[in-house]
Amino acid sequence: MSDAVLRQRGYRAYAGSSEPSVRRVLALHTARTLLARKGVRRAITVACIPALVVAVISFVASKTGAGEDGGQVARLLTHGYGTIFPAIIVALLAAGGTLAEDRRAGALSFYFARPIDAMDYLVGRLAGTAFVVALASVGPPLVVALVHVAQADGKTAVSALVTLAVVALLGALLSLLLALYALLGGALAGSRGGAQGFLALAVVVPWVAAGVMVNLVDGPWLSLLSLPHALESIGHSLIARPAGLDLLGALSAQAEPTLPPAWMAAVTLVLLAGTSGALLHQRLGKLAHAGGDA
Repeated sequence: MSDAVLRQRGYRAYAGSSEPSVRRVLALHTARTLLARKGVRRAITVACIPALVVAVISFVASKTGAGEDGGQVARLLTHGYGTIFPAIIVALLAAGGTLAEDRRAGALSFYFARPIDAMDYLVGRLAGTAFVVALASVGPPLVVALVHVAQADGKTAVSALVTLAVVALLGALLSLLLALYALLGGALAGSRGGAQGFLALAVVVPWVAAGVMVNLVDGPWLSLLSLPHALESIGHSLIARPAGLDLLGALSAQAEPTLPPAWMAAVTLVLLAGTSGALLHQRLGKLAHAGGDA
């Protein structure tokens, strides 16, 4: 049944109170739906390969006395050889299979005619999508970091715990932003191709441009628009100053000439997440009022 027919039959967005379990049910449904796709499961499997390689290298280093590099585990989240590509693939599949698919199939009219408002839909879809993206982005590196903590002795325990915390933080930011972009693409474009194109434009293009233009542009400012570069700056600065004794100093440091200062990268990521979330909520509110077609 099309959105036009629903409105002709008197569609109205639900204006009552929502059930507390609505968001949880929608999040679980989103996660199950995405994990049922072969492409998503394959991307998660591929993400385990670089983590396994790093785990083997770390194990050999610990046995030979070469020491373990916590930064190498964090770089799994931001470098091309790590889990960033599988995570982007999962986000691309989610962009075409969540909000964009609901709009294409006319399902939003049924969602919003029930005890679900725009915020319920946003939180449920976002939580389910971010969880599945996290399985590819932060899941494997987090396992490696946990192994480092389990094997750490008194001298390396603090460093291993800091690495674990940094990996969890960077992974949460990466998963949240990729999930936000995936849903925002569906809210703005309304088609699978448009949603996936928006995600590629927001994530892949700035990442590639920052890498290509690094020697042509003075300063690291182009890297601010690149999600992997910004995360790498934060991770490098925090791991370089273990135990969190000088957090402000770590955030104000510049990891490399090609990367922005960590504090600037952190502010940029917070602004991107806040702006994307606000825009997505506003757009969903319009879609709820219009019965899924706005």
